[in-house]
Amino acid sequence: MNTPPSGKMNELHSVLSVTVKNGFVLEIVFEDGKSFSLDFKPWIDSETGWLFDPLKDPAYFARVFVHGGALEWPNGLDICGDGLRAWCEQGSIPQPLHH
Repeated sequence: MNTPPSGKMNELHSVLSVTVKNGFVLEIVFEDGKSFSLDFKPWIDSETGWLFDPLKDPAYFARVFVHGGALEWPNGLDICGDGLRAWCEQGSIPQPLHH
């Protein structure tokens, strides 16, 4: 019988809760109880387009919610728990995300 390898590569991370702390900083709690604060301002400032432009308004950004273990906004933009956890563990969102 083969057993899957263990380690971080195989872990799936789900967001349990999110709280807007100040401006564009979110406190994110994962299913394992670990909590991180992450500043989304540099990411929002570097992105454009119909999905990202609404997030530049702090009131709209604050409408973030958890759906299916991911962060989501009312316009459908979502960030999966695994990618989000990687960003949290490195302490920032890599720039640029595309190109």
